[in-house]
Amino acid sequence: MNSFSFQSFYLLIILLGLMATSNSFAAIKKICAKNADIIFVLDASSSIWGPDFTKQLNFVKSVINEFNIYSDGSGTRVGVLTFSNPEKVKIQFNLNTHFNRSKLMSAIDSIGQSLGNTYTNVALSRVRGQMLRKEAGLRVDDPSVIKMVIVMTDGVSEYPPRTALEAKLIQNTGVRVLSIGIGNVNMQEINALASEPKENNTFIVDTFKGLSAIKEILAVRACDIKTPIPPPVCEVVQKSDVAFVLGDMITSNTKKLNGAITLIKNISSEFEIGPEKMLVSLVPKDCTAPGFDFKDYKSNEEVNQHLDNVEVGICWV
Repeated sequence: MNSFSFQSFYLLIILLGLMATSNSFAAIKKICAKNADIIFVLDASSSIWGPDFTKQLNFVKSVINEFNIYSDGSGTRVGVLTFSNPEKVKIQFNLNTHFNRSKLMSAIDSIGQSLGNTYTNVALSRVRGQMLRKEAGLRVDDPSVIKMVIVMTDGVSEYPPRTALEAKLIQNTGVRVLSIGIGNVNMQEINALASEPKENNTFIVDTFKGLSAIKEILAVRACDIKTPIPPPVCEVVQKSDVAFVLGDMITSNTKKLNGAITLIKNISSEFEIGPEKMLVSLVPKDCTAPGFDFKDYKSNEEVNQHLDNVEVGICWV
């Protein structure tokens, strides 16, 4: 009797050990074994309740946990940008900042909510101009790495046409954009943010609490497609000065001005702006929504930041 009990107990220990080992393997198994460069663009505006902003950060961490993070940077890399007002748009960290998983999670936990309005267009412009760069950690030379931007928002942006355009400019680089709308959102804008096919890259949840329900499907879809980044349209390095001149019929009309700003961004994005390359100016300059001289800005990022803040003004006339 005692011998039987001892054997049964011994067998039970072995079985429990096997179960624990099996569970450990299951715990470390990731949904996506592919390497990815993922940039999260997080709404930090005043429309989000503080505890819900924390839920948003926890969701980001849960998604990251479905990807492999390696200390040498060869696995998945993560960058985060938060946005509200233009002056509060902030790159929390770039793709090449944190390769250690625990430090990455701690960096996410330390992100604060800036509060303000919803300038999604400025956020996307900053992502394209400063984060989707080789020097910021984007592996542009490795087509096997998935490149994606995940935008999370609970509201309508201040300038929906510009937001849609900025999303399109990112998509045109070959980077996939996934959009997550939370609550009573504008579906037209959420769809405009996302890459094609829209049904695979758009996610809607009723509340921030509901984010946990889409974690696995988001990771699966994000892992499903890789889109190679196309080569630059113009590879010839040649000095040039380009002046954009806007008439009063454009500068006094919001819709026309938005279209003109978009056109300027589209053209200048195909070239590298710099003292020994291409310089840009915008005419006229003397008004509250000013243009700028050739000497004012020395990079694409500086030009885009200026353009993001241009508004209709009667002083243009």
